[in-house]
Amino acid sequence: MKTKKIFIMYGAILSLIVCLVGGFFIFKTINQKTDVDGSQLTKDEFYSIRNNATQYQKDLYAELLEEVENESKDLDKISELVAQNFVADFYTWTNKFRKNDVGGLQFVREDIRTSVYQSAQQSVYGDMYYYLNNGGLKNTLEIEEVTVDNAEKIDFFIYDKEGSKDIYDEDLKKWMDGDYHEAYKVKVSWKYKNTDSFDSNVYDDEANVILMLNEKGAPMIVEVNQTYED
Repeated sequence: MKTKKIFIMYGAILSLIVCLVGGFFIFKTINQKTDVDGSQLTKDEFYSIRNNATQYQKDLYAELLEEVENESKDLDKISELVAQNFVADFYTWTNKFRKNDVGGLQFVREDIRTSVYQSAQQSVYGDMYYYLNNGGLKNTLEIEEVTVDNAEKIDFFIYDKEGSKDIYDEDLKKWMDGDYHEAYKVKVSWKYKNTDSFDSNVYDDEANVILMLNEKGAPMIVEVNQTYED
Protein backbone atom coordinates (compact mmCIF):
# COMPACT_ATOMS: atom_id res chain seq x y z
CA MET A 1 0.00 0.00 0.00
CA LYS A 2 2.83 2.38 0.88
CA THR A 3 4.57 1.65 -2.42
CA LYS A 4 1.33 2.27 -4.30
CA LYS A 5 0.92 5.67 -2.60
CA ILE A 6 4.48 6.60 -3.56
CA PHE A 7 3.80 5.78 -7.21
CA ILE A 8 0.55 7.76 -7.14
CA MET A 9 2.35 10.75 -5.65
CA TYR A 10 5.17 10.42 -8.18
CA GLY A 11 2.69 10.27 -11.04
CA ALA A 12 0.88 13.36 -9.82
CA ILE A 13 4.14 15.32 -9.53
CA LEU A 14 5.24 14.19 -12.97
CA SER A 15 1.89 15.24 -14.48
CA LEU A 16 2.20 18.67 -12.87
CA ILE A 17 5.70 19.10 -14.28
CA VAL A 18 4.55 18.10 -17.77
CA CYS A 19 1.67 20.63 -17.61
CA LEU A 20 3.96 23.42 -16.41
CA VAL A 21 6.61 22.71 -19.03
CA GLY A 22 3.98 22.42 -21.77
CA GLY A 23 2.38 25.71 -20.76
CA PHE A 24 5.78 27.41 -20.70
CA PHE A 25 6.61 26.35 -24.24
CA ILE A 26 3.17 27.40 -25.53
CA PHE A 27 3.64 30.82 -23.92
CA LYS A 28 7.18 31.09 -25.29
CA THR A 29 6.11 30.11 -28.80
CA ILE A 30 3.29 32.64 -29.16
CA ASN A 31 5.18 35.54 -27.56
CA GLN A 32 8.55 35.17 -29.25
CA LYS A 33 9.65 37.95 -31.61
CA THR A 34 10.53 35.60 -34.47
CA ASP A 35 8.29 34.00 -37.04
CA VAL A 36 8.65 30.71 -38.93
CA ASP A 37 12.01 31.57 -40.46
CA GLY A 38 13.42 33.60 -37.61
CA SER A 39 13.10 37.21 -38.72
CA GLN A 40 9.84 38.88 -37.82
CA LEU A 41 9.97 42.58 -38.52
CA THR A 42 9.00 44.81 -35.60
CA LYS A 43 8.53 48.50 -36.43
CA ASP A 44 6.31 49.57 -33.56
CA GLU A 45 6.21 48.99 -29.81
CA PHE A 46 2.95 47.02 -30.01
CA TYR A 47 2.32 45.82 -33.55
CA SER A 48 4.53 43.73 -35.82
CA ILE A 49 4.45 41.86 -39.11
CA ARG A 50 5.93 38.55 -40.26
CA ASN A 51 8.78 38.89 -42.75
CA ASN A 52 7.02 36.58 -45.24
CA ALA A 53 3.79 38.59 -45.16
CA THR A 54 1.66 38.77 -48.27
CA GLN A 55 1.69 42.05 -50.17
CA TYR A 56 -1.81 42.78 -48.92
CA GLN A 57 -0.69 42.29 -45.30
CA LYS A 58 2.22 44.66 -45.91
CA ASP A 59 -0.11 47.30 -47.33
CA LEU A 60 -2.46 47.06 -44.32
CA TYR A 61 0.47 47.18 -41.90
CA ALA A 62 1.86 50.29 -43.62
CA GLU A 63 -1.51 52.00 -43.11
CA LEU A 64 -1.48 50.99 -39.45
CA LEU A 65 2.03 52.35 -38.89
CA GLU A 66 1.10 55.61 -40.57
CA GLU A 67 -1.78 56.08 -38.14
CA VAL A 68 0.29 55.01 -35.11
CA GLU A 69 3.07 57.45 -36.00
CA ASN A 70 0.66 60.33 -36.54
CA GLU A 71 1.06 63.01 -33.85
CA SER A 72 -2.72 63.29 -33.42
CA LYS A 73 -3.49 59.57 -33.17
CA ASP A 74 -6.99 58.53 -34.23
CA LEU A 75 -7.61 55.58 -31.89
CA ASP A 76 -10.83 54.67 -33.69
CA LYS A 77 -9.02 54.37 -37.01
CA ILE A 78 -6.13 52.47 -35.38
CA SER A 79 -8.63 50.01 -33.89
CA GLU A 80 -10.15 49.39 -37.30
CA LEU A 81 -6.72 48.81 -38.87
CA VAL A 82 -5.67 46.47 -36.04
CA ALA A 83 -8.80 44.40 -36.71
CA GLN A 84 -8.04 44.31 -40.43
CA ASN A 85 -4.40 43.34 -39.86
CA PHE A 86 -5.43 40.55 -37.51
CA VAL A 87 -7.87 39.05 -40.00
CA ALA A 88 -5.39 39.30 -42.88
CA ASP A 89 -2.81 37.28 -40.93
CA PHE A 90 -5.04 34.90 -38.94
CA TYR A 91 -7.12 33.74 -41.91
CA THR A 92 -4.20 33.40 -44.32
CA TRP A 93 -2.60 29.95 -44.44
CA THR A 94 -0.36 30.24 -47.49
CA ASN A 95 2.55 31.82 -45.58
CA LYS A 96 2.45 29.41 -42.63
CA PHE A 97 5.03 26.62 -42.46
CA ARG A 98 4.63 24.83 -39.14
CA LYS A 99 1.92 23.64 -36.81
CA ASN A 100 2.47 26.16 -34.02
CA ASP A 101 2.37 29.21 -36.30
CA VAL A 102 -0.95 30.95 -35.60
CA GLY A 103 -1.31 34.26 -37.40
CA GLY A 104 -2.41 37.57 -35.91
CA LEU A 105 -1.55 36.94 -32.26
CA GLN A 106 0.64 40.06 -32.19
CA PHE A 107 -2.58 42.10 -32.33
CA VAL A 108 -4.19 40.29 -29.37
CA ARG A 109 -3.83 41.50 -25.79
CA GLU A 110 -0.92 39.65 -24.20
CA ASP A 111 -2.77 38.13 -21.24
CA ILE A 112 -5.17 36.21 -23.49
CA ARG A 113 -2.83 35.16 -26.30
CA THR A 114 -2.40 31.66 -24.89
CA SER A 115 -6.14 31.01 -24.80
CA VAL A 116 -6.60 32.45 -28.33
CA TYR A 117 -3.72 30.28 -29.56
CA GLN A 118 -5.23 27.14 -28.05
CA SER A 119 -8.71 27.96 -29.35
CA ALA A 120 -7.35 28.53 -32.86
CA GLN A 121 -5.59 25.17 -32.84
CA GLN A 122 -8.88 23.46 -32.01
CA SER A 123 -10.82 25.27 -34.74
CA VAL A 124 -9.72 26.74 -38.07
CA TYR A 125 -6.04 25.86 -37.60
CA GLY A 126 -6.97 22.23 -37.08
CA ASP A 127 -7.93 22.21 -40.76
CA MET A 128 -4.74 24.04 -41.69
CA TYR A 129 -2.62 21.30 -40.11
CA TYR A 130 -4.40 18.70 -42.21
CA TYR A 131 -3.49 20.48 -45.45
CA LEU A 132 0.01 21.25 -44.17
CA ASN A 133 0.60 17.50 -43.82
CA ASN A 134 -1.22 16.55 -47.03
CA GLY A 135 0.12 18.47 -49.97
CA GLY A 136 0.97 21.85 -48.47
CA LEU A 137 -0.74 25.22 -48.15
CA LYS A 138 0.16 26.95 -51.42
CA ASN A 139 -3.35 27.03 -52.86
CA THR A 140 -5.38 27.22 -49.63
CA LEU A 141 -6.65 30.27 -47.70
CA GLU A 142 -5.23 33.70 -48.43
CA ILE A 143 -6.97 36.98 -47.62
CA GLU A 144 -7.14 39.46 -50.50
CA GLU A 145 -9.41 42.09 -48.92
CA VAL A 146 -10.72 43.01 -45.44
CA THR A 147 -13.55 45.55 -45.20
CA VAL A 148 -14.74 47.46 -42.14
CA ASP A 149 -18.53 47.24 -42.32
CA ASN A 150 -19.31 49.00 -39.06
CA ALA A 151 -17.44 50.38 -36.06
CA GLU A 152 -18.70 51.75 -32.76
CA LYS A 153 -17.82 52.33 -29.13
CA ILE A 154 -19.45 49.88 -26.72
CA ASP A 155 -19.47 48.92 -23.05
CA PHE A 156 -17.72 45.55 -22.82
CA PHE A 157 -18.13 43.29 -19.79
CA ILE A 158 -14.95 41.79 -18.34
CA TYR A 159 -15.06 39.07 -15.69
CA ASP A 160 -13.33 40.12 -12.48
CA LYS A 161 -13.85 38.76 -8.94
CA GLU A 162 -13.48 42.29 -7.60
CA GLY A 163 -15.99 43.74 -10.06
CA SER A 164 -19.04 45.63 -8.85
CA LYS A 165 -21.52 44.05 -11.26
CA ASP A 166 -22.50 40.53 -12.23
CA ILE A 167 -23.73 38.86 -15.40
CA TYR A 168 -25.12 35.43 -16.14
CA ASP A 169 -22.74 33.34 -18.24
CA GLU A 170 -24.78 31.07 -20.53
CA ASP A 171 -21.82 28.71 -21.11
CA LEU A 172 -20.86 28.30 -17.45
CA LYS A 173 -24.50 28.49 -16.27
CA LYS A 174 -23.70 30.79 -13.37
CA TRP A 175 -23.45 34.42 -12.36
CA MET A 176 -20.00 36.00 -12.77
CA ASP A 177 -18.59 39.15 -11.16
CA GLY A 178 -17.05 41.85 -13.29
CA ASP A 179 -17.39 45.36 -14.70
CA TYR A 180 -18.20 47.08 -17.97
CA HIS A 181 -15.37 48.93 -19.70
CA GLU A 182 -15.19 51.16 -22.75
CA ALA A 183 -14.26 49.20 -25.86
CA TYR A 184 -14.45 49.41 -29.62
CA LYS A 185 -16.37 46.92 -31.75
CA VAL A 186 -15.34 46.55 -35.37
CA LYS A 187 -17.53 44.52 -37.72
CA VAL A 188 -15.30 43.21 -40.52
CA SER A 189 -15.87 41.02 -43.55
CA TRP A 190 -13.27 39.57 -45.89
CA LYS A 191 -12.62 37.86 -49.20
CA TYR A 192 -10.26 35.01 -49.97
CA LYS A 193 -8.26 34.65 -53.16
CA ASN A 194 -9.96 32.31 -55.59
CA THR A 195 -8.34 28.95 -56.27
CA ASP A 196 -9.73 26.08 -58.32
CA SER A 197 -8.28 23.44 -55.99
CA PHE A 198 -9.63 24.72 -52.67
CA ASP A 199 -13.14 25.66 -51.47
CA SER A 200 -12.88 28.72 -49.22
CA ASN A 201 -16.66 29.15 -49.02
CA VAL A 202 -16.87 26.81 -46.02
CA TYR A 203 -14.72 29.15 -43.89
CA ASP A 204 -15.67 32.28 -41.95
CA ASP A 205 -15.85 35.53 -43.89
CA GLU A 206 -17.02 38.04 -41.25
CA ALA A 207 -16.66 38.68 -37.53
CA ASN A 208 -17.05 41.18 -34.71
CA VAL A 209 -13.66 42.21 -33.33
CA ILE A 210 -13.63 43.79 -29.85
CA LEU A 211 -10.66 45.97 -28.88
CA MET A 212 -9.63 47.77 -25.69
CA LEU A 213 -6.75 50.05 -24.84
CA ASN A 214 -3.87 48.36 -23.04
CA GLU A 215 -2.03 49.99 -20.12
CA LYS A 216 -0.03 52.13 -22.56
CA GLY A 217 -3.02 53.31 -24.54
CA ALA A 218 -2.70 51.04 -27.60
CA PRO A 219 -5.83 49.30 -28.97
CA MET A 220 -5.47 45.52 -28.65
CA ILE A 221 -7.94 42.74 -29.48
CA VAL A 222 -9.76 41.15 -26.52
CA GLU A 223 -12.37 39.12 -28.38
CA VAL A 224 -13.22 37.86 -31.87
CA ASN A 225 -16.55 36.21 -32.50
CA GLN A 226 -18.52 35.01 -35.50
CA THR A 227 -22.01 35.62 -34.10
CA TYR A 228 -22.35 38.88 -36.08
CA GLU A 229 -24.83 40.60 -33.78
CA ASP A 230 -24.93 44.37 -34.12
